[in-house]
Amino acid sequence: MQSQEIQSIFWKVSACFCFVGINALIKALQLPMLQIIGLEHAFGAFFLWPWLPKVPTALFKNLLCWGRALVSFLGVILWVYALKKLSLFQSVALGFLGPVSTAFGAWFFLGENVTKKRIWAIGLGIIGGIFMSHSPGGNKTTIGPHTTTTLLYVFPFLAPLMATLFFSTTNLMSKALLSRIHPLVSTFILLCMLGILGLLASYSTFIIPSWAQWQLIIGLGGLSAIAHLCLNQAMHRADVMFLIPIGAIRLIASAFMGWCFFGEVLTPMLGVGAIFLLSALLLLIQEGRKKQSSLVQID
Repeated sequence: MQSQEIQSIFWKVSACFCFVGINALIKALQLPMLQIIGLEHAFGAFFLWPWLPKVPTALFKNLLCWGRALVSFLGVILWVYALKKLSLFQSVALGFLGPVSTAFGAWFFLGENVTKKRIWAIGLGIIGGIFMSHSPGGNKTTIGPHTTTTLLYVFPFLAPLMATLFFSTTNLMSKALLSRIHPLVSTFILLCMLGILGLLASYSTFIIPSWAQWQLIIGLGGLSAIAHLCLNQAMHRADVMFLIPIGAIRLIASAFMGWCFFGEVLTPMLGVGAIFLLSALLLLIQEGRKKQSSLVQID
């Protein structure tokens, strides 16, 4: 294994632990969702600002930067919504359905060839999602007597999946930007833009936080800055496909964090569902690497 790959593993693992801490703080904060998003990223940008040799004002006119921020913003909204409705473990585990749904969409909508591994991955992913969605542990949605048969019940389980698709797009856009700008600058710009979008969107519902909430928000901003910086450093050193399996660390850390601070119990159904989802993800990664190696041989 090359030194660049070893460094990327270190940065990715660090990012995973930071994101688990972010998830826990978001779940603990009792403030409007958009306000949490705005303050988190605004403080994150504030913490990174002193380390910049020069504020890259020209990038605030870059359409790719704003496009990345908007896609990421939509993903963060869906993710925070899921965290408020589900357990930490459920939210993170269901997020791993993203690559599975992409494979299914490529077959169903684009007519791409489906190998045996892809069929198995799609099947395992669906089974895993069913196990996760029928497991207790999240907040109960009490909209009405027929909630269980409506989209209002299903949506919290779909939110992590949709958020992951937005985050995957964000990562690809970040990868494109990292070929031109430093990871620190890329992180700062993203946090700034997310802070601006969040605070503007939360203007009408903004609530002055208590002192205890301010402490959580400051910690959230610090973790957000470190997490995004670590993630950009990892992507700067390795391919996205290489880094995906390392994200499984978040499952273990989320289960522990949920148990310690929120009294969440890891039920057998949650554990079985997570195994199915991770198995599906590993099959897709193997398939992707096999396809990539065959293309290299052809060249």
